[in-house]
Amino acid sequence: MKGSTDVLNTWKRWMWPSSLKARLTIVILLSSAIPLLLIGIISSYAIDNVESNVRDGVISTLKQVRIDTEKTLEMLDFASRQFVTINGTVGGGLRELFEAERNNTYFEFFRETNKVRERFTLVGFTNPNVGVMFYHMPDQDKIMFENRTIGTDFQPDRMPMLTDRKVYQNFGPHPTVSQGQDALVLSIYREVEQIDSKPVYIYIETHLDLLKELFRRDKYGVDTIHILTDAAGQVMYSDDRERYPTGSLQPRFLKEAASDDHYDFYYEKSRQGWQVIAGVHKAGFNQAKTGWTIRYALVGIFTLAVSLLLGWAIWRTVYRPLIQFSREIKAMGTNIHHELSDQDRMAEFNVLFVQFDQMRRQVLELFLEVERKERRKQELEVEKLLVQINPHFLHNTLNTIQWLARMQGNDDIDKLVSVFTRVLHYNLGKEGGIVKIKEEVQALEDYVSLQRIRYDYEFDVRIIVTAETLEVPIPRFVLQPLVENALYHGLRDEGGMIEVHIRHSRNDMVEVTVRDNGAGMSEETKARLLLPDTGERRKSGLGIGLRFVDRMMKMHYGEAFGLQVESELGEGTTMRLRIPTGEGKLEQPQGGEQHD
Repeated sequence: MKGSTDVLNTWKRWMWPSSLKARLTIVILLSSAIPLLLIGIISSYAIDNVESNVRDGVISTLKQVRIDTEKTLEMLDFASRQFVTINGTVGGGLRELFEAERNNTYFEFFRETNKVRERFTLVGFTNPNVGVMFYHMPDQDKIMFENRTIGTDFQPDRMPMLTDRKVYQNFGPHPTVSQGQDALVLSIYREVEQIDSKPVYIYIETHLDLLKELFRRDKYGVDTIHILTDAAGQVMYSDDRERYPTGSLQPRFLKEAASDDHYDFYYEKSRQGWQVIAGVHKAGFNQAKTGWTIRYALVGIFTLAVSLLLGWAIWRTVYRPLIQFSREIKAMGTNIHHELSDQDRMAEFNVLFVQFDQMRRQVLELFLEVERKERRKQELEVEKLLVQINPHFLHNTLNTIQWLARMQGNDDIDKLVSVFTRVLHYNLGKEGGIVKIKEEVQALEDYVSLQRIRYDYEFDVRIIVTAETLEVPIPRFVLQPLVENALYHGLRDEGGMIEVHIRHSRNDMVEVTVRDNGAGMSEETKARLLLPDTGERRKSGLGIGLRFVDRMMKMHYGEAFGLQVESELGEGTTMRLRIPTGEGKLEQPQGGEQHD
């Protein structure tokens, strides 16, 4: 039971995940797939019925072609009957014509001739589908009363016989006997009642465009050919004479739904036995099916586009604001001062963003409070270091004055006290925490003068400052601790040298370098040089001034501008400071009253 429950829960999680993005994706896919599936089913059903619809259409049209052909032959039969009885309306007068010709009564002959011609005209007028008409006397090879010019070679025994009804024959389709024309026609050849033992026949054919209209190939909506056969299956007419030439015997047309590699055949059989056959070209039929497929594919593509448009609208309405909200949270995580973007949103999301902005402002205030407390703490640390440094410095200086007072005269003491006063005034001055480099260098030179007297000029200090850096602002009391550390912990007993370089570097920076040629320090000593104060460090004096410089630089310029120390045992030590010179780079520390 538990196993089936786990499977069900797994299936639910897979089909309906907890992520809004995944759920929206599933909904969009379903909204696109369901209409496409329905259209696909309808399209498949419609395409499956294309062949049946085409077949039914071809059979229906072909039946009409057969009926029209039968009506045409019946029309020829009806028209010919008006000529076969010499006592009839049209046939009458033919006997009188022959009698007048035999008696050489020319007036009567011409009168009867005109009567026959008038009757031919009447039949042609009342039967618009009739074309060429004339009497034929085969024993004399004589044609009479033709309504059009006839070619010289009229041989009815060579014409393709469609049906033989004993009293008349239907020919065709065959070329018209009208001179100068090449159209195909149907015709009838019928014997008239004998006159004075003279055989006479009436010949009538359809007009030139009738057969073309009957066997028009564009009736079916697909590429189709026509074949007309007699009762024996002999081809009387063919649109494809290469495959099914006229006069060839095709017994398979007698079979129902005969076909070959190129055509599917459908037929209609007349009461007289002849057949009219329609051959649907398979390539044309496939083209029709392809047309259906393309139309349904276009409908499917349109439906998919509409579904995707609706899905995009859902995404824009719901998911996009959530993504934006997530970005705002991430942006606030990297920058607490980040302001929310002002965009048009739904009312529900606007409420959410307003509440989030209120929370952001509260967090910002907390961060600022923490930052103010941290700055105050840093200032107290700096003041603590100053308290540690100044008594140490005063103690050493006073010892030097005491030693000089014992060993030398008053002039030297006066000079020493004078320099010491300036240094003391600068170190303990209340003129502010920011000075110019030229002031810091002057105080450093006074300090070096004091130390030279103390160490009996056993070391050399070289101060090199470029002129363009003299007016650059700098935190007060950052150079002296660097030189002092080099004196106390870096120089050898003899030949010691300290170089101080202050110059412009790249990216609007002033670089301060203090280098000595002393004993250097190990990596371990260098690693703990700027660590928080300890009793051991306070006892040895190691790094107290350096830590003050490091904290002072970071307090004014940021964490990236602390003191850099480079040192190797036996190779000396180098201290580096970078001071930004861009506008607004140096500010007084915030969070409390300035202390010096």
